[in-house]
Amino acid sequence: MAQAPIKGKRISFLLQKVTELGITEIAPIISERTVVRNVNIQRWQKIVEEASKQSFRISIPKIKKEATFKEFIEDARYYTTKVILSPSGNVHIREFMESLSSPKDLVFLVGPEGGFTKGELDYAKSLGFLEVSLGKRILRAETSPLVFLSILEYKWGRL
Repeated sequence: MAQAPIKGKRISFLLQKVTELGITEIAPIISERTVVRNVNIQRWQKIVEEASKQSFRISIPKIKKEATFKEFIEDARYYTTKVILSPSGNVHIREFMESLSSPKDLVFLVGPEGGFTKGELDYAKSLGFLEVSLGKRILRAETSPLVFLSILEYKWGRL
């Protein structure tokens, strides 16, 4: 998961919950609309370590180094399945799940408050990212990854 940092305690909540849901890597990305520009990688790592212990996970998610949106998109070329979560996505989550045979080797991006810009979405799509919508409602930056991971969990069991 690549996540634009969000304000306050919401990032702690998000890191705990995605850890409980089985995420393996978390990459902080700085996009055009990102408000929080300084990421404390050690703090993020401590949060996922504690959440891993609490949820009896054997493996601890890795917190990757901070990158710009463009750097991350370009480095993600080796992933087989690339998703950018967006309310304006032209592929509904149901269609996406029907077309996906396995959750392995999947990366997904979650924007900041206010979402990604049109230019960022277009750039990601030009490099093979699929713009996926989770439905008609606009979900908060800390809610959409939980919904997405829960749907993956429902279809494939323990990730």
